[in-house]
Amino acid sequence: MSSRPAVRAQRGILVRSVLLHDLPLPALPDLSQHADVASASRRQWVRQVWDIPQFASAVRHASPALARALDGLTESPGDADTVRRLALSLLGYVLRLSRPIPFGLFAGVAEGEFGTQTVVRWGAEHHLLTRADGGWVEAVVQQLEAVPEIRRSLKVMANNALRVRGGRLVLPWQQRAPQDTGTALREVSFRHDGAVADAVRMASAPVSYRELADQLAAAHPVLGVSGCGELLDLLISKRMLLTSLRPASTETDALHHVVRELEDTCVPPSSPAAGLVAAVREIQAQIGSLDRRMGRAPGNAERRRLAIAGRMREIADRTTPLVVDVRMDAHLTVPRTVGWEAQRAAAVLARVTPEPHGTMAWTRYRARFRDRYGENVLVPLMDLLDPHTGLGMPEDYHGTERAPRPDTTARDRLLVALAQRAVAEGRDLVLDEDLVEQLAGPRPATAADAPAHVELAFSVHAASAQALDGGEFGLAVRRVGRGWGHLSGGRFAVLLADQDRPSDLLGTLACRPTTMHGALPAQLAFPSLRPRALHITYTPRLVSPLISLSEYRQPDPGVFAPDDLAVVCHEDRLHLVSLSRRQVLEPVIPHPLQIECQTPGIARFLDEMQRGQSSWLIGGFGHVAAWDWGAAQHLAIQPRVRSGRSILSPATWRLLNTKLPGAGAPTREWEKAFGALRDRWRLPRHVHLQQLDSRTPLDLDHPSHRALLRTRLERHTSQDPLALVEAEPDDAYGWCDGRPHELVTYFDSTAPRLPSPPLRGMPVAERAQAQLPCASPYLSVRLYCQAPTRHALLVDHLPELVADLPRSIWWLTPRDQDEPAHTVLTVRLAEAARAADAMVTLGAWAEHLLGTGVVSDVVFAPYRPHTGLWGPGASLTAAEEVLAADSAVLAHQHAHQHHLSPAPVLATSNVLAIAAGFHGSAAAGMRWLAAQPKPPAAERIPAQLLEQAHALAAPDNGRSAPRSTPHGRNLVDGPWADREAALSRHRAVLDAADSRADGDTVLRALIAAHLHLAGERVDGTAWRLARGVVLAGTRPRRRPAS
Repeated sequence: MSSRPAVRAQRGILVRSVLLHDLPLPALPDLSQHADVASASRRQWVRQVWDIPQFASAVRHASPALARALDGLTESPGDADTVRRLALSLLGYVLRLSRPIPFGLFAGVAEGEFGTQTVVRWGAEHHLLTRADGGWVEAVVQQLEAVPEIRRSLKVMANNALRVRGGRLVLPWQQRAPQDTGTALREVSFRHDGAVADAVRMASAPVSYRELADQLAAAHPVLGVSGCGELLDLLISKRMLLTSLRPASTETDALHHVVRELEDTCVPPSSPAAGLVAAVREIQAQIGSLDRRMGRAPGNAERRRLAIAGRMREIADRTTPLVVDVRMDAHLTVPRTVGWEAQRAAAVLARVTPEPHGTMAWTRYRARFRDRYGENVLVPLMDLLDPHTGLGMPEDYHGTERAPRPDTTARDRLLVALAQRAVAEGRDLVLDEDLVEQLAGPRPATAADAPAHVELAFSVHAASAQALDGGEFGLAVRRVGRGWGHLSGGRFAVLLADQDRPSDLLGTLACRPTTMHGALPAQLAFPSLRPRALHITYTPRLVSPLISLSEYRQPDPGVFAPDDLAVVCHEDRLHLVSLSRRQVLEPVIPHPLQIECQTPGIARFLDEMQRGQSSWLIGGFGHVAAWDWGAAQHLAIQPRVRSGRSILSPATWRLLNTKLPGAGAPTREWEKAFGALRDRWRLPRHVHLQQLDSRTPLDLDHPSHRALLRTRLERHTSQDPLALVEAEPDDAYGWCDGRPHELVTYFDSTAPRLPSPPLRGMPVAERAQAQLPCASPYLSVRLYCQAPTRHALLVDHLPELVADLPRSIWWLTPRDQDEPAHTVLTVRLAEAARAADAMVTLGAWAEHLLGTGVVSDVVFAPYRPHTGLWGPGASLTAAEEVLAADSAVLAHQHAHQHHLSPAPVLATSNVLAIAAGFHGSAAAGMRWLAAQPKPPAAERIPAQLLEQAHALAAPDNGRSAPRSTPHGRNLVDGPWADREAALSRHRAVLDAADSRADGDTVLRALIAAHLHLAGERVDGTAWRLARGVVLAGTRPRRRPAS
C-alpha cells in the first residue's frame, strides 16, 4: 500500500442546487446614478420583478422587512433614493437565485450518486418542510417555564455539564441571550452544600418538579416546600436544572416536542397562561397543516405562512419565526470518473496541507497530556478539561492562548513566490508531482495521517452530458467539511429523513468509518450557545451511540454522559473512551454549526480529537475553504490553483486597501477608479463577490452590478475582507441544464484502522494521584536550562546534591520540546518523614544554580507517576529504579565523554545494553530489536559511524569492546552493571501475575527515555544504528540501516 494519503469516494452524493431556475426577469436598468431621471424605470423594474410570485414568496420569507418596503411602493411611489436603495437590495436577491447554497425557497437539496453515465432529472414536485425557528422555540420555552403552573407540572434533571470545584457547583457555560452580540462565555456557580447539593443529586435522573420539591423539603424542613421551590426555580433559570420542556437537538421538530410536553400540564382556563398554551398548540397545528408540496397554490401557501409568522411574532418577536427547507424533486447520476478525480483532489489537499500530522494546538496538547499522565491511563474527561484539575482546553480554543506558530515557513515562502510569478505571467499555479512534494515538506503526510472521513463540496463543469461522459470536464472544489455530516447533516438530514422511502445518504452517515478498529462512531448532541442557531443543530439520531451534553433526556443505554467518558493516550494518539463499556468512541458533530464561538468547548474538543491529530484539511477560523494559502493569503491577487482537472482554489482578488473613493465620492469618480483597478488587476467580466463562504455573482460590465459592489464595499465592516473570485465558464453547467450546483461527496481513508488499545484493566487517573513536595517521599523540580547546560548540571552540580541526600534515588527527564525548555529532576526519598529536610537541601542547591547562571528559573511541582505506562506499586518502584540507574549512566558518560566513543555510537551501545538487560541476554535483546518496526526513511548514516557502532556494540555478552579501555571498563562494571541489575529486577516484577504493565511498551519507553536524555531522537541515528548492528549479524560488509 502507498504511504501517501489516499481516500475512497462513497457512492452517494448530496446535491445542492437552485430552485427558481430561468425565471423570466425583466431587463435591469442602470442603478449606478442617484439621478431622479432614472427613477421611473427603476420603479417599473422593481414592480415587474416583485410581481413574479415565486420570487416574491422567496424574498418575503427571507427578508420580511424588505418585503414590506417593496409592498409600500405599490401604495406610494417613494423618492428617487428610496427606489434606488430598494432596487439594489432586490438585485441582491435576484443574483441570489443562482447561488446553490440551500436557503429558504431559493435553493434546496436532493440525492444523487456516482454511476456509469450521466443522468439528470429536474422535477417540479419539490417537498417543503416548514418548522418553527429554534430561537423562537427557545423564547417560547422560557416564557412557559416562567409560568408556575406549567413549571410545577414538568420533569427536571440536573445539567450533566455541572462540575464541583472548590466547594462550588459550577456550570462552565450559559447560552447567550438573543440580544448578545459578543462571543464571551459566562460561568455560573453556587455554593455546593446543603439544599443545592441535594437538589442536584436527587435530579441526577429525570424527576417531577413536585416530587423533587417534596423530597428536598423533607431533607431540609427549615426551607419548607415554598423555599425549596424557590431554589429549584433559581436553578432552572440558570440552566443547572433542565426541564422536560426543552427539546434535545435530536428532536427534528422542536415545537412539536414542546406541545407534546404541554399535554401533561394542568393550566386552569382562568390562568393568564392558558391563552399562551392554546396559542402555541394552535400554531403547531397550523404549521403541521401546511401543504408540503412546493408550487401547489403558491399564493395561498404564502398567505398562510405569513399569517402563522405574524401570530408567532405576537408571542415572541423574531424576524423569521418560521424556517423553510426544501428537498428538491431531482436526482443526478454523475460518472464515476468524477468521483475518481475528486479522490485525487482530496488526496492532494491532504498532502499539501500546512499541518500534515495534525494541528499545532492538538500536537502540543497531546505532548502535555503525555507529560502529565503518560500513556495507557484513562483520564476522566471532565477532570481533564477543567483547567483547575487538569489541562483545560487546547490552545486556539475560546478563552485559551493561541498556539505558537512561526511567522513564515518554507511552504509560505514557496507559495508567495509561486503566486507572484503566476500572477505576473498570467497563468495558473499548477501542482505537478514535484511541486506537491516541495509543498509537503521534509515530513510529508503518510497514509495513516489522512482523516478517517471527510466531506468535499465541488461543482462539475462540462458543456454537455456527452462531454461529461467522455471525460471532458473540470472540477471546482468549493469547501471541505469537518467530516461526514458537516455539510450534509443537520437540517438536510432532517429533510432526507422526512420521506416515505429510506434515504441512502442517511444510511451512509450511519456507517461512518473510524480511525481505530472497533471504535464506536458516536453522535454529539448539544444546544448552540447562540439561540438563533438552534435550528442548525436539530439533527435526527443517525447512530445509536449518542453523547448528550446539557440536554434533558430520558434514560437510554445508548446515551453516554460526560462522567462516563475518559481520554487515553495510546501509541502517541489521544482517544476517547467509555469507562462503563471500556470501548473507544469517535464522536462527530453532524451539522454545520460554527464551531469556534457557537459550540460549547467540550463538544468542539470531542469533535476535533481525531481530526486534530490527522492531516488538517480546513483553513483557519471561520473558513471551510479547501486550499490553504498560508502567508500568501495576504497577497492582493492569488492565482488559480489547479491539480489535474481540479481547481483547488479560484483566482482571487482581495478588496483590501484598494484606494477606491469613499461613500461621498461622485459616481463618475468611483467608476473611473474602479475601471483603472480592473485594468490593473486584469479582472474578468464575470466574478463572484465573496465573504467567507458567501458568494454573489456579478457582471462587471453592467453598471448596476458595479453599483451593488460599491454598496457592499461601503457597508462592509467585518474583519474578513471582501474578495472577488473568478466565475465559472459560461457553459460550465451545460451538462445539468444550466443549473448552478454543488455536490457534497463522502470520502473515507484507505489506510488500515489503528489497533484498539488494551482497555480492560487500564487504570483510571485520580486527582489525588499527584505526589506533592513535603507530603510524599517525592520531590520534583523543573530546572529551566537549555540542552547544552545539561552537561554542567550532570557533571558539576548533581553529585553535590546526591551526596547531601543519602538513601535516595534521582532521575532526570528533559523537556526540550516545551516552551521554555527545561529538565525535570525527580528525587525519591527513603521515607516521607525526611521530605521537609530534603526540601531545604534541594532549595539551597537550586538557589546556587540560579546564582551561578546554570539555570534561569526553578519551579517545584507535584510528581505525577505514569502508572498507565509503568504500572502501580512494585512495578512503579522498579521502573523508577531503572530510570535512576539510567540517569546515573548518563551522568558517568557526561563526566568522561572525552574518553568514550562518539555520542551516537555510545547511545547505540546503551540501546543494545538496555534491551539485553531487560530480556536477560544479548541474544534475546537482539531478537526483540530485530522485531521492532522499521524506522522512517532518513539520510544515509556515514560509513565511519556505522563501523564504529559495529566495533563497539557487536553482540558480546562479555562486552569486550567497551571494556577495552579503563574508562569503558569503569562504565561497564559500574553504572551499566547497576542498570542491568535494576532492569533484571524490573522484569521480574513485570513477569509477576498481578502486573498491569506491558513489557514491550515498558522497554520501548525505557529506551526512549535514555535516547531523549542523551540528546538523540527516539527514531534517529542511534536507534537505526542499533537495528543495523542486529540485522547485519556477522557479515563482514555492513551497509547503513534503512
